[in-house]
Amino acid sequence: MPTLEDHSAFKPWVLRIAINRLRRFHRRRLFLQIVGRPVEEIDLPLESLISPDISPERAAELTWVARRVERLPAKQRIAWTLRFVDGLQIAEVAAAMEVSVASVKRYVRSAVGALDRRTR
Repeated sequence: MPTLEDHSAFKPWVLRIAINRLRRFHRRRLFLQIVGRPVEEIDLPLESLISPDISPERAAELTWVARRVERLPAKQRIAWTLRFVDGLQIAEVAAAMEVSVASVKRYVRSAVGALDRRTR
């Protein structure tokens, strides 16, 4: 880090690595499901981020959302997580995913819509 010339380049670089790893993970999980092999749960579920200090009602609500997010297609899940869990701006999500801002908006809107439809 001390020799890094452009410190602003570090965050996008790390995000790019993380997203590539997520894509590989989701492709592998899909492949294992298709061929009927057991899927190893090596990733940390979103539920594990829930603070033990919140009310049981709020924890149940967040668990419900986390389980629905896991069912979203990979691009929607990644965009939604970067936007709402990691708090990145739409432009930052687009840069990290190497897609257009319009694509990220579409992924996030689709994810939110899918979550909303499942509440009815």
